Amino acid sequence: MEFLAGLAGDGRVLELAIGTGRVALPLAAHGVAMEGVDASAAMTERLRVRQRVDTQMITFDGQGMHLRPVAIRYCWPAELDLMADRAGLRLAERYADWDRQPFTAASDRHVSVYRRA
Repeated sequence: MEFLAGLAGDGRVLELAIGTGRVALPLAAHGVAMEGVDASAAMTERLRVRQRVDTQMITFDGQGMHLRPVAIRYCWPAELDLMADRAGLRLAERYADWDRQPFTAASDRHVSVYRRA
């Protein structure tokens, strides 16, 4: 968690595929302002049971957890990069997993870090 908390600094973090909150909840406990999105009803149900959450968009900040409805769809990393660019962000780092393994064309998942441009 120190790696991710260090990347966040004083900023906010958006976790795509927040799932059960395995990453988001410890980061929020470190004081990181978190937002999360997930398309899996089964995963968000597990998070809801853990944290009494009823929706897919979860925002954590100093005043607690906030819930927002959201419609999502799958986006390829290149599409996320384009959306980030249009939002004034740039890709700073991309890994194949949380252990910082290199991201390649064969990677079936990714951890992408964006910063303000």
